[in-house]
Amino acid sequence: MTKLLHVVVVSDDLRDFRHIHPVLHADGHFTIDTPLVAGAPYHVYIDGDPHALGRQVFRFDLAPARRAAARTTYPRTGIAHAGPYTIRLDTTTVAPAQIATIRIAITEHGRPATDLHPYLGAIAHGVFIGTGDLAYMHGHGMSDDMLAMASNDCGDAMMLAAPPLAPDAHVPGAFAMQVLAPRAQSYDFWLQFTGGSTLDTVPFTLRAI
Repeated sequence: MTKLLHVVVVSDDLRDFRHIHPVLHADGHFTIDTPLVAGAPYHVYIDGDPHALGRQVFRFDLAPARRAAARTTYPRTGIAHAGPYTIRLDTTTVAPAQIATIRIAITEHGRPATDLHPYLGAIAHGVFIGTGDLAYMHGHGMSDDMLAMASNDCGDAMMLAAPPLAPDAHVPGAFAMQVLAPRAQSYDFWLQFTGGSTLDTVPFTLRAI
């Protein structure tokens, strides 16, 4: 998806979310530079495709003695706003241990948005983290044609094999994203998309019941 690694850094209370792409140096080491809230515990997810082995995700915990009292859940209305855009999910409830399809519509002033562009080679990106066990999933926006070709891996293999969309391409304001929630719990969901020249990150909460 146009980057060697995706790194998601999130505070234990799930309020502070960052999607970062580290720099690869000549010595083979990746580095990131991001300020963290002093004394707060964080979780770092390393998400990549090493040597074409398929997606691999590793979690590291930066855990001071003080833990979060509770983890944040965002409004469950399925409606959020970012700049001139209104983002609607067709559902905020999914079944656990089954691939679920969430349909997403982005409108601008009441009409389908027409100035959307790819983010990291895809229509949109989504990160899902379980509020109970910190389970992690990373999804991508898919058109209906792409959805029809997706297998039982939420489109992972197809997205990794397909050429990335050009940054200046136009993408639809209505698309789908698949997710496989492993267990019954709430999942915070950050949708990331490019509107005009701005990267927007919009949080939602889903329930797997």
